[in-house]
Parts: sequence; C-alpha cells; structure tokens
Amino acid sequence: MKKRVALVMIALMVAVAFAVAVKNVHSINAKLCTNCAECEKVCPEDCISEGVVNGNKVRIIDPKLCTNCGECVKVCPEDCISEIPYDKAISAKANTKAETKPAAKPAAKKK
Repeated sequence: MKKRVALVMIALMVAVAFAVAVKNVHSINAKLCTNCAECEKVCPEDCISEGVVNGNKVRIIDPKLCTNCGECVKVCPEDCISEIPYDKAISAKANTKAETKPAAKPAAKKK
C-alpha cells in the first residue's frame, strides 16, 4: 500500500512539473492584427501594448506577463490571437526585438 501511495505521489509531481514546463501564452499574428486595441482593453494582466512590426502599428503581447487567461482571444474581431508555447513566444520576441519597438507617442500640441 505504501508503495502504491508513493508511486501516485511521484506521478502527481511529474505531472505538475510537466504542466509548468509547457506553459502556454497567447501571441498576436502581426500580419492579421488591425490594431483595434480590443484585446488590450480586456487584458487583466496589462500585458498587451502597441508596437511597430515591419513598419505597421500592431498590438504585442508580453509573454512574461501573459497568464493565458484567454480574454483577448474572446474579443479579437480578426481572430489573430493564438496560444503558443512560452519558449516559442520568448524566442520569437528575441528574434524580432530589432524590428519590434513601442509605437511613437504623438507629440504634445503646442498652445
């Protein structure tokens, strides 16, 4: 009986470790994003912001802050948000870092 309990405990620990290791986050397809900002408005983690990819203003999800809640997916009118593995999101962000930058804020109006 003790062996069976020990095996069940080990199996549970492995399952939890695996679930943590394969964390998924959401990612926005920059080619489809129309920059409507509906996703940013509903994000409870404030992980979505405007950025520029290949000269186009789009929304970008920070994979380090995304909890994969799915609220952004529910409101996206273009269906351009998908779930991807965390490691892929981090490497994609690193690979596009040179071309991805926050959008310039409009200059303040002079009176």
